[in-house]
Amino acid sequence: MGKCQEDFLVRFYHSFFGLRMGWRGYLFLDDRELLAQCDWQGVRGAGPGGQKRNKTSSAVRLMHRPTGLSVRAETSRSQFRNRYVALERLRFKMAWELREQAEPVPLETLNPKCPIDQARFLDVFVEQRGVVSRVARMMSTSTGQVSRFIISDSGLLVVVNRFREQKGLRPIRPH
Repeated sequence: MGKCQEDFLVRFYHSFFGLRMGWRGYLFLDDRELLAQCDWQGVRGAGPGGQKRNKTSSAVRLMHRPTGLSVRAETSRSQFRNRYVALERLRFKMAWELREQAEPVPLETLNPKCPIDQARFLDVFVEQRGVVSRVARMMSTSTGQVSRFIISDSGLLVVVNRFREQKGLRPIRPH
């Protein structure tokens, strides 16, 4: 099975029956299916690197047509590798920016490194207006566990703190 608990079975079920669960269905697509929904272009990387970097278009910009979200990847010298890095970034960007109605799920069933699980957590977090004690109550756990879940992924921490700042709440800080 993949990185997420239900990854394989849900992808199979949804692709076999042609079903999607709102925007979140995009997270269940395999790389090939998701890439087919994207416009991509090779672009030149920014920053230092000399002649090689200035003459080749190894960086990749992906734009997901259905949602309008776009990401860029230039971590590798290989355009092929950068395409898959961009796909992973796109999955996390979808999880961080697109919301659905919250489903109360126990926090211990979620993996903080999985985009689908981060999306589920953020749906609850946004519905509870960023108040950690309310999130903990809805997810049947402690406030400490909620904080540890948030801190365990730096991207999730940035998204959560940006939301809390908009609501006038103090940021969550790593210990």
